[in-house]
Amino acid sequence: MQVYNLNCVSLGKSVIGANTRCWSKIKNHAHKCTAAADTATNTTVDKATDAISEWQQARPFSEVPRDGVLKFVRQLLPGGRYYNLDSAQLVKAMQKDYGDIYIMPGMFGRPDALYTHSPLDFERVFRNEGAWPMRPNSVTLRYHRNKLRADFYENVEGILATHGEQWSSFRTVVNPLLLQPKNIKMYINKMAQVNLEFVERIRLIRDPKTLEMPDDFKQYIQRWTLESVALVALDKQLGLLRENSENFADASKLFKALTEWLALTLDLEYTPSLWRLVATPKFKRLMQALDDIQSVTWKHTTEAIAKLEAERELGVEHKESEKKHFGEITEN
Repeated sequence: MQVYNLNCVSLGKSVIGANTRCWSKIKNHAHKCTAAADTATNTTVDKATDAISEWQQARPFSEVPRDGVLKFVRQLLPGGRYYNLDSAQLVKAMQKDYGDIYIMPGMFGRPDALYTHSPLDFERVFRNEGAWPMRPNSVTLRYHRNKLRADFYENVEGILATHGEQWSSFRTVVNPLLLQPKNIKMYINKMAQVNLEFVERIRLIRDPKTLEMPDDFKQYIQRWTLESVALVALDKQLGLLRENSENFADASKLFKALTEWLALTLDLEYTPSLWRLVATPKFKRLMQALDDIQSVTWKHTTEAIAKLEAERELGVEHKESEKKHFGEITEN
């Protein structure tokens, strides 16, 4: 809505003429508003029509390319084109055979899995899954927290393993803590220290003549990432970038366990495996890695909470944002 300043103060014919011109302006504005409303309505109708048309033209699920279970198993055995491939290689090989969308048939307790390599499909899924998304991934992590260590986690699965209404509730608690720009200020100086240690580590490991990084440089990037995450999650530097740290033993244990967890999760959840029927050696290794992650993170979490409680008893005052931040973490 716009407000017009109508300077139509005159006498006789001048008043009539001025009012006529003002009335003409009002009518033109009204026509423009009506046209804009019609355009918006038409756009909404067009989008709805396009969505209905797209839905009606969609091909049935039964037409998505796939292999039968037996044929797929044969391809996984010696002599088959998928034999001895890791999870990433298997997905790429199937994309080459079937295109950007296909179904990996379920077996050994794992349901059928639809794979798509199109970013447009990603957008459609995320825009239409609603506030309670169902994401049947991290099955092994959910097993560890709901079955193997249910007494410790007490139905708290975390952001990775949970979905549906429970996921939405968890995000509601976590988002205000993690997505507030003002909370970043609490860690700027500490993060800067981690970055400086990473730069110093680069100077130590690079070739002095060519300045090239060693072949295992990827692990130092992973260490830097974990060090940065731990600084926020555990309120402590683990010392992954320096070997003389008092926490280096715990840091190395956590780093190894996380690396093992990621590799084994991809193997057990995205390729056919018997772990749902019997505890395979890889499954046992994965559960041990998750136990190690739990023990190290819980140790440092309890230390951070004890430190906070001790500071409260001594009357140490934090900034209001810090008190709110740490308080909500310990309560949840």
